[in-house]
Amino acid sequence: HGVRSDLDDGTEEHTVTADYLAKVEERCVKKPETYESRRDRIAAEIQGLKDALNILNTRYSLLQTESCERPK
Repeated sequence: HGVRSDLDDGTEEHTVTADYLAKVEERCVKKPETYESRRDRIAAEIQGLKDALNILNTRYSLLQTESCERPK
């Protein structure tokens, strides 16, 4: 094993390690969210909350109507 062979082995090991690190970073490092995707996500969340509030208000008004009716 000569110096040149050791250098080639080290260079190859470095390349393999750098490629692996790049793949791990691509999967694990959080990327900043774009304005458009954040806007769309928040708009969907707001719409979901409005829908839930509408459902709750509808059910509450039905409960009020039922409890206000007195048997004759």
